[in-house]
Amino acid sequence: MALPEKQAAKLWVWRAYDVDQRRTVAWMPGGREDATCRRLIGKVGLIGKTFVTDNWEGCHRVIPQESRSPART
Repeated sequence: MALPEKQAAKLWVWRAYDVDQRRTVAWMPGGREDATCRRLIGKVGLIGKTFVTDNWEGCHRVIPQESRSPART
């Protein structure tokens, strides 16, 4: 009897990027979940920042609307 292959959990790398200085400010490995988003925001803060995100609903729960900007596709 063959054992089923274990599904690997996907790992996302979240990145905070400063466009003016063209550098990564912080990054956070983790799942695509609210907790990972909160940990990254904990590193960089919300005040005076604009977050370019996809339309993932977790970003809408964690990042205030005035701090969000949709990603260009």
